[in-house]
Amino acid sequence: MSRIHQPTRLEKIVHRWLKRRGILHEMYPRIAGRPDIRIILPDGSDIFIFIDGCFWHMCPKHYRRPKSNIEYWIRHVEEAEARRREMRARLPYRWVRIWECEVRDGSYLSTPSLGITEMTAGRERPRPYQLSTPSLGITS
Repeated sequence: MSRIHQPTRLEKIVHRWLKRRGILHEMYPRIAGRPDIRIILPDGSDIFIFIDGCFWHMCPKHYRRPKSNIEYWIRHVEEAEARRREMRARLPYRWVRIWECEVRDGSYLSTPSLGITEMTAGRERPRPYQLSTPSLGITS
């Protein structure tokens, strides 16, 4: 059963946004770290996206410690986040974290670390995407 994955609402929103813009991507690639989305770039390289919930992944803006069963939840959530942080630091590929709150308010669309913008000016048919990721030192 652990291999069965039902897309979350947030993952569906990002998937539809990428699909509408013609950005080549794969949902739930089977790779270390279990990212949610793999974006396939024109040069053959990839960027992996993790879509993280504000509570379970301790969003710096919106995480609030629970008020009931405090000791359990603090230990559970903080230990899980520490494991995730350690694991993601060792990942051999480029990745971007998109927070639940960024998906809900639409700010993920302008996430500088994602850097994907639609190119439509002066063309009959728009190119799938242009990548400009200054925070990762990537441009193409």
